[in-house]
Amino acid sequence: MRRFIRKVGLDNISNLFTSAWRTARETAPARPPAPIERLKKRIDAVIEQENAFSVRDLVINGNDIMEEFDLRPGPIIGKILNELLEMVLDNPELNERRN
Repeated sequence: MRRFIRKVGLDNISNLFTSAWRTARETAPARPPAPIERLKKRIDAVIEQENAFSVRDLVINGNDIMEEFDLRPGPIIGKILNELLEMVLDNPELNERRN
């Protein structure tokens, strides 16, 4: 679910459901079908947990990585952050600072 939210974009989730419902409304019942309602509730629950959905949501940033590992700015920093995000998407509890 977190990967779906990341791919769609947190800012686009609401628009996705609104647009889909508007499109389907001509042939659909007055309320969204039960599977769509369940999907929306699951997404809302994941969002409420304040998970990381982008690199900006990580507890650490590029400066932290450069300082910790004595690295210089460059594409490797972005690659590391993206890999860390992938790990956090699988295990949100990893998104914490450890001393």
